[in-house]
Amino acid sequence: MDTNQIKPSKEAKPMSHRITPSGLRLPSILTGMIVLTGFGPSVPLAPARPRPSPSPSAPASPSTGTWAAVPNMAVARSRHTATRLLDGRVLVVGGITAEAFRTAELYDPATDSWTPAGSLSRTRSEHVAVRLLDGRVLVAGANWADPTAELYDLTTNSWTPTGSMNVGRNDFTATLLPDGRVLVVGGQGHDCCPNILDSAELYDPAAGTWTLTGSLRVRRWRHTATLLPNGTVLVAGGISDGSIGRPSGAEIYDPAQGRWSPGGTMTTGRADATATLLDDGRVLVAGGSNPGGLSSAELYDPATNRWTLTGNMSTGRARHAAALLADGRVLVAGEWFNGEVWSPATGTWTVTANMINWYLFASTATTLPDGSVLVAGGERSECDEQGEYCWFVPVNSAERFTP
Repeated sequence: MDTNQIKPSKEAKPMSHRITPSGLRLPSILTGMIVLTGFGPSVPLAPARPRPSPSPSAPASPSTGTWAAVPNMAVARSRHTATRLLDGRVLVVGGITAEAFRTAELYDPATDSWTPAGSLSRTRSEHVAVRLLDGRVLVAGANWADPTAELYDLTTNSWTPTGSMNVGRNDFTATLLPDGRVLVVGGQGHDCCPNILDSAELYDPAAGTWTLTGSLRVRRWRHTATLLPNGTVLVAGGISDGSIGRPSGAEIYDPAQGRWSPGGTMTTGRADATATLLDDGRVLVAGGSNPGGLSSAELYDPATNRWTLTGNMSTGRARHAAALLADGRVLVAGEWFNGEVWSPATGTWTVTANMINWYLFASTATTLPDGSVLVAGGERSECDEQGEYCWFVPVNSAERFTP
């Protein structure tokens, strides 16, 4: 029996946090620990809503692609990272739940199995992970704005500490630059309620050190960052001011100059969106919150430095996952029964079959060597019978999408 499909009893809810009708987040006990996710007390992930049951409006058969179950991870994870390694395996790191904080595991698509990937030196969720040019994986930051970082070496299946960031941060972005350095941007800092950052810094893997670089024009948290074909980095969206400030203006970072310049204006300010680099060099930004889930999507064209709307998704999504498919289309999954696939040829979305583990958010999506996509972990919402109080339950489930 799959225990992930069993609704927790009221006597023992494995919740990470709880959202009240006013949107305030209350600390909850999780395996004997107090867990706060770092969003700040007045900034809910999205309006709490019950997890519905599939309805006739949700497709019962695939419109595009299929979903297949894969073995569960060893522990439940949410707000973790998933990084494809040079050999095609996927490294999943950290996440909420006491069991996940310091652990990592590897998914091997050839054997359809999970194996342990050593123990981290620090507890980590809402961190970043980037595969370096030499194949190692840099993991940095964590909930409560931990400045530390460490490296995973696949050849030894072990972790070693590296230099700490100048500024502790969580819920930020990290982008591998063409010269091998890593740019980290924004996020939430140490102080409360929330301390949104405008700082950025560069990691040099040769030296194992971090250097501050030019600051953002607008401070950002829960934004996106995308490496463009010319080597610059597009940063878009996020939260800039408490619970309501969602900047519509984007910014471009030039590694050669260490400076930021305007990156056009989105049609809608959005946080918790996904950003995917397309084969033609444009960037698809989909969904997000403002403050509720958005169904809209838009395209950034670096040739014109402008944003234009494209087709809407069938439902609003925030804290969902996205992956570029081998044929140039884009899969999004999470926060609903199904996924959707966007076509650059038509600018429209096509829904997929219902996911096996539906209505999750804060999952990861990783394109595998055979073109399928691994969607792993995340959270699902559970509510009391009156729908008055809702909480979020991390899961250990995983599944695979084949286009």
